[in-house]
This record gives sequence, C-alpha cells and structure tokens, in this order.
Amino acid sequence: MKKINFEWALDTKRDGAKSCVLVGKVPKEKIPDEKKYKLIVWFLFKKEFNIKKLPSNLHVVYIDEANEELVDKELTTTILQSLTTLPDLFISNSILSFKTEFYNLILDKIQLHFETTQRARNTRQEEGFLAQTNTIKNLGDYLTNRLKSNPSKKVKAISAAMVGAGPSLDTSLPVLKSIQDHVTIIAVDSSLAILAEAGILPDATVSIDAEKPASQCVPKNMESGTLFLSSKSPDDWKSIPSKRYYLSGNSLTEDWLEKQGYCKTTIKCTQNCGITAINIALELGLSNVYLFGMDNAIDDDGSGHASNVNLDISRGSKHNPKGKHPK
Repeated sequence: MKKINFEWALDTKRDGAKSCVLVGKVPKEKIPDEKKYKLIVWFLFKKEFNIKKLPSNLHVVYIDEANEELVDKELTTTILQSLTTLPDLFISNSILSFKTEFYNLILDKIQLHFETTQRARNTRQEEGFLAQTNTIKNLGDYLTNRLKSNPSKKVKAISAAMVGAGPSLDTSLPVLKSIQDHVTIIAVDSSLAILAEAGILPDATVSIDAEKPASQCVPKNMESGTLFLSSKSPDDWKSIPSKRYYLSGNSLTEDWLEKQGYCKTTIKCTQNCGITAINIALELGLSNVYLFGMDNAIDDDGSGHASNVNLDISRGSKHNPKGKHPK
C-alpha cells in the first residue's frame, strides 16, 4: 500500500466534541471517523476534492462557490451539535501551499465563530440565571423593538467616535470634546459617567451585558442618545427616555423565537460592547471610525479602566485580556 505523505497543520481535539470542522485538502484515509461525530463540515476548494463516496454526516463546502451566509450557517450548525463543547478542528498542511490567502479568510471566520460561542457560553455560566430573568422581562419589548433595519440614515456626521472605558480615555477626552460636534459619538455603557463629567453627550449608547443596569451606568439627568441593547440587558434600561433598539445575540431563547418567525437582527451582539458598537457604526455607514478608550487591556486590580468607571459592574476582573494598558 502506498504510504500517504500527509500532515495536519493543526489537530485540535476536545473531550466530548460532537462535531468536527475540516479545512483544506485531506485524503480519504485521514478523514476523521464519522461514527464519532454527529456532523463533519469540510471546507476546501472544488479543485482539491476527489473523493467519490463520503459519509452521510459529512458536508462539503466549496470555498470558491460558497457565500458568507452559507459559511456562517454551516459553522453555526456544526457548533450547535453540542451546547457545551466546541467542535474538533483539523486543518490540513496543504493550505500553506494552495490558496493560502483565501484559507486564511475561512480560518478567521472559524476563529470568530468559536471565540464568540465560547465567550457566550462562559458568560452564560457566570450570569445564566440573571440573563434569563432579564430576557423574560424584556421579551415583549425585544419582539416589538428589535432592530429590523437601519434605524436611521440621518446620523449627525459620517465620522464616528467610538468611546470605551479604557485608560486612554482620560488622556484623549480633550480631543473628543473638541470634535464632539463634528462626529457621531457611540459610547459603551461604562463610559457614560466620565463623558457626563466632561460635558460630552453621546448620540448612542450600547449596553449588552446582563449585570449592567441603567441605574448604575447612566448619570442622573444625562441624555444617553439612542440605546442599543440585548435581550438580556437589565429591564430598567426601558425607563430611560430614549429610543431603544434590541440586537440579537447567541441566545437559546432568541434561537427558539427565530424558529417561530421572529427573525434575528442583522447587527448582532458580538463579543463585547466595544466590538458591537463598531459593528453598529459600520452598519450605519459611518466611514471614518476613531477609537477613544478602546484599549482592550486591564490590570488585575481594575486600573485598566478610565477614571470614574464603576468597577462593581465592570466585567474586566473576570475577563482579563493579555497585555498592559499604555501609561
């Protein structure tokens, strides 16, 4: 028998995995045992495929024929085979010598889906009861006020200032204040107190976490602009006298509602407030995006936040990204 000269560039196995993702050209002898998985999804180019008979639970997705929607659908279906464990991932070494730039785009997509799902599952474990309680309280409002389309093309300016609560906000506030009339300001909930102190009013506020009530985020008498919320946001955000829209996320309740005909929003709650805010800006057609306080680095004692940030409601101490914030 001819020896197969084949190597995996990445071979990631997880205890309890119910599904599997393959990437790149793989000989039939190296395809994982179909009996182990409910579903196997295989991404490769049509030119690379030369296997006549495949297991019924293996879906082949030709990269050169698939659109983004199909890729997202296949990855979502694969991930949902288990609500506790991510799929196994096998990446062929062949991607290093054929269409590498296109394979990198697929790998980026896989990484995004895996990281988003894992973050959502970790969050669900930490705040599961609170999140579900909020979702039930918001159910009617979510169904009525979902962001079904672009809320408005009439933004104040085509340039956007995205405001997070990172340490650089303290030093960049003067710049933000000087340009506030010339940019559309989209702020995360944790930054509102420091913005109010500086006399800066956001055009929109994003709050998607279950443990951040409006009563602890919005200073008294402050106008927060248009609100972008998640179904698990504390229900006291409904008491803020602002137009509000709900964004869909990775929620079992929302998945069930979608099956009942209540479609999810185009813009999704993704990873955190900051990234979600950037996605909102891009969807609104804001061409130039400037970041303020989006450091994405914290210290164990919480000093990675700007001043006047309520650390009692900040999840920074629970989710500590690597890296130090700039001094």
